[in-house]
Amino acid sequence: MRKIGILVDKIGRTQKFYTLCNAINKMVDINTEVILFFLEMESVTLPTKFSMMPASKCLKYDGILISTCGETTRVLHNNQNAKKKYHYVWDLDWSGINKTFEENRLVYTSDVDLIARSQDHYEIISNTWKEPCLVIGELDGKTISGL
Repeated sequence: MRKIGILVDKIGRTQKFYTLCNAINKMVDINTEVILFFLEMESVTLPTKFSMMPASKCLKYDGILISTCGETTRVLHNNQNAKKKYHYVWDLDWSGINKTFEENRLVYTSDVDLIARSQDHYEIISNTWKEPCLVIGELDGKTISGL
């Protein structure tokens, strides 16, 4: 059974959580163990087939880890046990948030492999930081399970 941990900034009533919840439920159905690690938590009203834990619990996680924003990628860097580390570039968050170049460089040029959300994102990320290893639209559960 594959072990995948996904780090998110916030779980609750957001489009990102709704999309992730549906994708993760499908991954669990195809024999993948998934834990969703979070920085902030609100009430969860969607049915889930997976565990959810505070992001601090991912520091010793030994499966594949996938972050979904710059903040969770910085948490990902502190894990020394992960089998593989990915950053799913959900949106181009460096372009709209006032972060220093150094903060973004740590996220987008590190040993963490990037996954683009679309071909357009792939081209922008490649030209700005480094070439993503994959393009996965809307977190396709089968593709993520195959990492």
